[in-house]
Amino acid sequence: MPEQDKHKGTRRGLIRKAMQGVFVGAAAGLLAVSAGFLEISEHLELMALDLRFKLRPSIEMLSDVGYIEFDDSSLERFGKWPWSRSRQVALVNTLGLYGARAAGYDVFFIERENTVFHSGEVRQYFSGQRGPGADYQTLLQESFRDYDREFEKGLRKAGNIYLAYFSEDPKTSEKTLAGILKETKENIKSYPSEKRESVGELEKTFLKANKTAEQNAYKIVKIDAPLPEFIRAAKGIGFAQPGYNKDAIVRNYIFYRYYDGKLLYPITIKILSDIMDFKISDIEAVPDRHLIIKNAKDYKTGQRTDLKIPIDDHFQTLLNWAGPFNRTFLRVPFEYINYHYSYNLAKEIARKSMSSKTDINEKAFIRAAARIRTRLETEGIAIGSEADKVAKEVAGAQLISLGLDKNMSEKQMTAVLGKHMEEKQAQRIFDSVFTGHSASKAIKNNPELSPQEFFATGQWRGDRQLREEAFKNIRFFALAGKLEEIRPFYFPPLIQVKRNDKDIMLSPLDLYGKIFMIGLTGTQTIDLKPMPFDESAPMVAYHVNALNMVLTKNFLSFPPQYFKYAATLGLAVVIGLLGGVFSIPVFSGITAAITACYLFVTYHIWASKGVWLEWAVPLTAILLAFLASAVIQLIREFREKKKVRGIFSTMVSPAVLKVMEENPDKFSLTGERKPATMLFSKIDGIGDVIKTIAPDELTQLLSIYLTPNSEIIMEYDGYIDKYEGHVIMADFGVPLDDPDNPWKCAFSTVEQRLDIEAFKYFVNVRYGLNVGVSMGFNYGYVSAGNMGSERKFQYTVMGDPVNVSARFMAANYIYNSPYSITGEESVAALEDFVHLRLLDKLLLKGKTRPTEISDILGWKSDAYLKMRGKSPVPEFLRTVWAKCPPEKIFGYHALWEARQKRLNSGLAKDIAKFFEDSLPAATDMMTAEWKGYLLACVKRIGNIELNAKILLGHTAERRPVSGSVEVLGQWHERIADISGKAADALKKGTDSGDNLAGLVRECGIVQARIGLFMNRLGLDAAGAQEERVLEVFGRIKAFIPSVSSIQNSDEAFGKIETELNGFRKSYSASADSFFNAVKTRKEEYHELMAVIGAPDEETLKASAFFDKGLRLYWERRWDPALEEFKKAATAGADGGPARSFIERTETYKNSPPGDKWQGEFVQTKK
Repeated sequence: MPEQDKHKGTRRGLIRKAMQGVFVGAAAGLLAVSAGFLEISEHLELMALDLRFKLRPSIEMLSDVGYIEFDDSSLERFGKWPWSRSRQVALVNTLGLYGARAAGYDVFFIERENTVFHSGEVRQYFSGQRGPGADYQTLLQESFRDYDREFEKGLRKAGNIYLAYFSEDPKTSEKTLAGILKETKENIKSYPSEKRESVGELEKTFLKANKTAEQNAYKIVKIDAPLPEFIRAAKGIGFAQPGYNKDAIVRNYIFYRYYDGKLLYPITIKILSDIMDFKISDIEAVPDRHLIIKNAKDYKTGQRTDLKIPIDDHFQTLLNWAGPFNRTFLRVPFEYINYHYSYNLAKEIARKSMSSKTDINEKAFIRAAARIRTRLETEGIAIGSEADKVAKEVAGAQLISLGLDKNMSEKQMTAVLGKHMEEKQAQRIFDSVFTGHSASKAIKNNPELSPQEFFATGQWRGDRQLREEAFKNIRFFALAGKLEEIRPFYFPPLIQVKRNDKDIMLSPLDLYGKIFMIGLTGTQTIDLKPMPFDESAPMVAYHVNALNMVLTKNFLSFPPQYFKYAATLGLAVVIGLLGGVFSIPVFSGITAAITACYLFVTYHIWASKGVWLEWAVPLTAILLAFLASAVIQLIREFREKKKVRGIFSTMVSPAVLKVMEENPDKFSLTGERKPATMLFSKIDGIGDVIKTIAPDELTQLLSIYLTPNSEIIMEYDGYIDKYEGHVIMADFGVPLDDPDNPWKCAFSTVEQRLDIEAFKYFVNVRYGLNVGVSMGFNYGYVSAGNMGSERKFQYTVMGDPVNVSARFMAANYIYNSPYSITGEESVAALEDFVHLRLLDKLLLKGKTRPTEISDILGWKSDAYLKMRGKSPVPEFLRTVWAKCPPEKIFGYHALWEARQKRLNSGLAKDIAKFFEDSLPAATDMMTAEWKGYLLACVKRIGNIELNAKILLGHTAERRPVSGSVEVLGQWHERIADISGKAADALKKGTDSGDNLAGLVRECGIVQARIGLFMNRLGLDAAGAQEERVLEVFGRIKAFIPSVSSIQNSDEAFGKIETELNGFRKSYSASADSFFNAVKTRKEEYHELMAVIGAPDEETLKASAFFDKGLRLYWERRWDPALEEFKKAATAGADGGPARSFIERTETYKNSPPGDKWQGEFVQTKK
């Protein structure tokens, strides 16, 4: 096949596979798109999105944003939720005092709380512990506490607290707007008056809903609002419920809800509107595109800008969760707030209890401490030792503060405290108050005073943390004009909190400017839902993450609608295309690379740009396209394997066939130029055998020759190209490339020759004829591939090396060599592996230049062991031993008996012993076979005589005879008589011409068979045959006279066939068992074969004589050449080539060749 045609065919095949792949990919992509509408696909995509949240690097988390949490520790200390509203009074007062920027409640204050009576204040009053000047009006105010009123006052005073309300989804089955509005109206009618008032206050914050919002916003039908006075006192208000999600995991942040013709916004938007100074009413929202917050002040730079936030068609954005709840943002437990509130409340009580310089005494200290302790314990702010500690520290601080104003000595003041606390504690109180007093004076004189400047004055006491905390507090409250609110200037030790999962020491001053969300975070609370990082997270985190997202402008985008379909179809088509072109291993690698690349790119876009590009459906498309392409490839490969098996299953070894099936890309069926070695082998003298046997028996005869030799060829990775009658053509190095093909071919011819000796024995015993085998091989470049017509073709090779190989086989006629012949092209590749004997310079038929030819005397023992020593015992031995005919068993016995006598090998003795033990079975098998041949012959004679009577009217004459040879002679005469008469009738021409011609042919076959019997059974007992063979012939001679008397030849034949099958089965089982034993002796077997396959000393000696004679012959020195050739002819057993040269040399001696003769011999026959 021309190279360009081959390339065109390859291109067409690739294009066809590529188009098929595109179609498969497109189909897989469409299927994946369809699957994308299933709920499971959405669920998988959301799981993949959660995974991306977890995998990406940490995003920016503002240090100013955090939680005030009602955590497990706080709930354990202050009791289960709901708490007394006094806790919220403490919280808002503290946040107001320290100037938090904003704090939004994620809890609802819907119900009123009853006024609380504290009996402890009354008991203290009547016991006189409140001290002189305690009035009854103050007693009533402190004993009867309206915490709702105090909370309202705290909200107003703080001016930074935002409240939330609860909204309820529709319950009606009628999801139309009319049905929802109807349910809303019914709910409004059911509101009690106070709730109506609360909702009325809320309505002042609602936005008017336009048609778009009416259609797209999620609807609510009921509102549970805080008490109306709380709404009026708070900085702002909004709903608190998270957005709507396709599963239980909270991922979406909602901007608007629809209620009774109005739009409601969340609490975080209200907080952000104050922090970033924008109008909520100016927000522009386009469903399924974006929401624009106009003219907002950038939190970091203060510059005005529009914020564009991607939203879905329900006014929701993808919430940018920063990480697990426990590892993100500043987390301030309520205990922390309560801790500082308890000291600030204690200071307030201390100032009232010890207000004059006359109170600088132990009695006033005790009274103030008792009053503080009672108040803290009554309100549950602190109890027991904790309340006692706070009370004594603050009362002591007030005593020192008054004492410093009166210039009392440190010793006097600490002496009073030393009676009620440890000296170290008393000293810390003094150090704090002293530093605070000094700092207040210094800052009053110099408001711009820095900490370094103050510390340089030396007017401070205590450790670094104490003095720095004191100075910061004094300066902060002095600048705020609230210095008197924190007297006495005692500041308790700092306590740790968590920021981004790290412990930090937090000063209450650090609350300044912070943005908090306040809510329940305890593990047993009800406001817990799953989010991408946690299976159960408090929903106050929803608001904190929303605040952080907007303030950092770190927004996420939903997948573009077109992307899912474009990416899915595109990836599927690409994968399908690649699957059509590349093999599965390569295709798998490319698919994995494409998948990894897609995941990496989309993940990178997610991590860097915040764009959510879908994984589930595109990856499903990749998977479907890959599986479909792989299945198609597997089907294609199965067909290719089936095709390969159909072509090569009987022509190559199973090992090679497996490689070819699994690696069809390693060879080509379309034609390619390859280096290969071609072998031709045939039976010499087969024509004489054919004359004596029927056509059906010819097939059996050829099988006995072809099967073992083909098995040997395939053992050496050869390919059986074709059988042409009794000729084998085999190729080595194709279809699979094999650089070792020359020596493998040579070794196979040696191994064949060893088995052919037994075949020759078989032919001699059965047919009484001598046959030989001619083999020739050649190495060279050939064209290999499928050749033939479109309907019938075969893998074969073509080229000059093929023709030359056939000429080498034919050259055995010239040289009578028992070995295979090869040419000079092969010699270089074989010198290290086999013993070569230079035969001649042969001018091949059709050639103009002579070729030096050599024959293979055998392999080199060391080369055999190197190349074959570690191989298993070849399986072909099982076949040639277990399935051989009985005559060949006799041949094996003779061969191995001679070998074991010549060689000192235990295995050779065992093999010879096995065949010796098999001789009785061989004798029985051969007897049964020959009896069957005789019965078949008698039956055919009967059919011939019947046809002769019908066609010729002739009845054969039968005369009584005795003896086997006489019986056979009579059969021969009768058939010869019928054959003659039928031939005469055929010459005259009749209407039965075809039948008569068939009768003549049948007579000829039977005559040949009878002649064979007469030839074999007429042998002299002193012939060269083995004794057991002669025993069989004796049995047959005794059987022949009784054959004609057998009434039912079919029945007799069936019995003999059954008997024969039994013999064969028994022998085959024993041969199989013996072979299995030989298999275990691998090293011993190969050592034996290394010797058997190598030429012996006589052969090498004869080869040396022949080589010397050949060179003398080429020099025209006829007499010395004749002398060497004669030595060669007598020195070894293979004197055929030497005898041929003796004859040729004598001819040339008498009639010398011309002057141009260079020693070549011209081959005249193919």
